[in-house]
Amino acid sequence: MKQDGGTKRARGKLAYSIRTLATSTDIGKSTINAEIRDGKLIARKCRGRTIVTRADAEAWLAALPLARRPHDPDKAPLCEEAGRERS
Repeated sequence: MKQDGGTKRARGKLAYSIRTLATSTDIGKSTINAEIRDGKLIARKCRGRTIVTRADAEAWLAALPLARRPHDPDKAPLCEEAGRERS
């Protein structure tokens, strides 16, 4: 952490290589490259090196679909609940 005007502030990287982004997110390099190729993740070039800014990485991660949406009791029951109702 860096001392800044009497307060401590964590300073993260401004940009990541594909390898570093893959390591820090636990998402494979091939998946990250596919997301870039498909236009879902913005990447930039600096002297031939592909980088992803922290802001673009955060926006991409936030836009990923949820693994499971919260249950809405007004909608159809979940599979497990539906099975119990039929028994």
